[in-house]
Order: sequence, then C-alpha cells, then structure tokens
Amino acid sequence: MHNLLIANVIKPLGAWIDDEVVLAALDRYRDEIPKAAQFLHTKPRNVSRWLPKIRSRDEERNGNSGWQKSRRLLREWVRESPQLPESPLQLVQDLLIAHVITQCSAISAANRAAIMGVSLPTYLKRLREN
Repeated sequence: MHNLLIANVIKPLGAWIDDEVVLAALDRYRDEIPKAAQFLHTKPRNVSRWLPKIRSRDEERNGNSGWQKSRRLLREWVRESPQLPESPLQLVQDLLIAHVITQCSAISAANRAAIMGVSLPTYLKRLREN
C-alpha cells in the first residue's frame, strides 16, 4: 500500500485480497465450492455469486506486478492455515482497514473506501464497527 500511496495510485486492494482468498480456498479444495465456502465461513451460493465479479478483476489484479508478492503470500496462508474459528475474509479485511486507518489518514475517505474496494457508505460503516 505504501508504494501505491507514494505513486498516488488507488487500487481496490480490499477486493483483490478477497478475490485471492476465495480463489485460494477454491484451489485448496480443488474447486469444491461447498468445502471452500465452509472454510470461508459462508454459504456455497455466496461463493458462486462472487465468482463472476472475481473473474472480471483477474486481468487487472494479475497484471499488476506490485500485487504478485501479496497474491503469493495470501495463497500460501490459505493453503497452510487450519480451519479458522472466524472467516479468513473478515480477518484480512480487519487487518486491511486497520492498516488503511493508520497509513492513509492524509487521503480522503472516498479514496480510503476505494482502497478497501467498497463504497463510501460501506467503508464508513466498517470504520464505525472497527
């Protein structure tokens, strides 16, 4: 994130993180959506519903050279993690919002929401919950 801020570039890191965690869970369970959904603490229909949007971001996400290390680390984490007591999606989003709060105070709330990959109202709601 630091490099993106220096370059004054906003990327939807929150969406990309979610994408990679979902894809890694599917890889872990050999594309068995019910097992991946259980690992993610969600319903299989949610995973199925998310996939078209995830696939629509593949090119931008995979084409970003700065993203590749994060992608690899997220996939390793999902592959090697035991079943967690909470959703790995929630866990990584909580970590990201904490990082956004500390690292991005100089940019607008709209840009912080864009980094999280959510709308401004959703970002403000998550901020209140955090």
